[in-house]
Amino acid sequence: ALPPDDFVTLLAASTRMTTVRMDALRAATPLFDWVSFTDCSQRHCVLVRQGDGKPMLVLDDPFDATLQEA
Repeated sequence: ALPPDDFVTLLAASTRMTTVRMDALRAATPLFDWVSFTDCSQRHCVLVRQGDGKPMLVLDDPFDATLQEA
């Protein structure tokens, strides 16, 4: 069996998504003026600004059909 981090990385690669490690997420700036904290909490996602200034949407479950429809 794969260690959890390796499994998540492999799964992300198979779906052409990028994984975000907790240290990178902690270093990013949440954009709650773009998507409110309440909406992020309800939808289990967060929009953040990365170190390079680009926004990135982080999902806790990319297979969540309700989030894909939002």
